[in-house]
Amino acid sequence: MAHMQKMADAGLLVADGPIENGGRRRGIWIFRDADEQAIRKMAAGDPTLEGKRLELELFRWLGPAGLGKAYQEAVARDPNAKIGMRSYGLVLLRAAGSAGAPGVESLKRPWAAGKLIAAGPARDGSPYLGVLVFDVKTGDEAAELARQEPHVAAGRATIEVYTWWCSEKVLPDPQAE
Repeated sequence: MAHMQKMADAGLLVADGPIENGGRRRGIWIFRDADEQAIRKMAAGDPTLEGKRLELELFRWLGPAGLGKAYQEAVARDPNAKIGMRSYGLVLLRAAGSAGAPGVESLKRPWAAGKLIAAGPARDGSPYLGVLVFDVKTGDEAAELARQEPHVAAGRATIEVYTWWCSEKVLPDPQAE
């Protein structure tokens, strides 16, 4: 935990949290867009990576503007603030053929319903097409919503669905929009 705080204090780490049903994936870290080598160097000092208990997989994601801003503002106002954790349905879209960026147009209904709270394409040669984060209770519900994405519906993309826990106030509040 101290190492993650060090990455956050350095302005690199925006969000982090464990995954409940991740198989080989144990957690997700979201870094501010910065030099990949700087991120790798800082992350390499994490005890779980040093001990080879976990491995680091990096890819660039064009996430929503203001990601982590409300959290940072709350901590700046009160460094001792008790900010809880909550779960989200996190979906990684993986190419299963020739597919472009996620069809965000098709996701307007879950977005308008406050279910889709973060979405964006992966960049720079990633094996993923994009990331979707849903405000749902179960992975099954996130999977059902993700299947509305046209590449998934057409079989050009597959989904990896996780229950991801992170601090409240990190992701956009769909009710505030």
